[in-house]
Amino acid sequence: MRETSVCVECGTFSLDRAGKIPDNYKLDGNIDFLRNRKVKICMKCGRVYGEQGEELTKAGKKIYFRDGKFMLVKEINFYYRKEKYGWLSNFWRCWQEVDGIWYPANEYYYQAEKARERDVYIWISNAPSPYLAMIAGRALRKNKELVDDWDSKKVEIMLKGIRAKFKDDKLREKLLKTGDAVLHEDSPTDKFWGKTGKDMLGKLLMQVRNEIREEELTKQKE
Repeated sequence: MRETSVCVECGTFSLDRAGKIPDNYKLDGNIDFLRNRKVKICMKCGRVYGEQGEELTKAGKKIYFRDGKFMLVKEINFYYRKEKYGWLSNFWRCWQEVDGIWYPANEYYYQAEKARERDVYIWISNAPSPYLAMIAGRALRKNKELVDDWDSKKVEIMLKGIRAKFKDDKLREKLLKTGDAVLHEDSPTDKFWGKTGKDMLGKLLMQVRNEIREEELTKQKE
């Protein structure tokens, strides 16, 4: 196996040099097998790899180094709305307000933000379904009706929409209940937002989850 320093989780060249785990570091009981072997740790996301950069798992869970401890981390995949975690999807219907405008789901907001013309923006934000909002939004690039510099703006726009979505109390609570699970949009085709590519949607959801958690801790201290 060829040695690698690339983290498949976050896609960066951020793995440290292989070394044994110091005795003072804690390990979950199920991963004691790591104690006497060399591992690499991603300095960005905490994912743990073997000496040659191979992925390490146990019972289908990935191993991470977080808060000074090595642990198994659950993964949650979502895609279709009718599935258990469908509420994580942008297609999930839940009214959200962004800049004084209400949208039936985050997909409406995100796709409408692509539109250069106001009438197109209005149509997309009121499309018959989130799927049609997506189709209309994607067509804007082909028709050269996309706003300028969209690719440099889209992550911040998606993040803004996700923050608005999870102002809903019920969804906010459900997101917190996912704990430290790694979230992935299980799209078979999307190489940017989905897990087969950069996995950006899952990463933004986890970012918002951390923000909500910090907000809740702040409230408890007040």
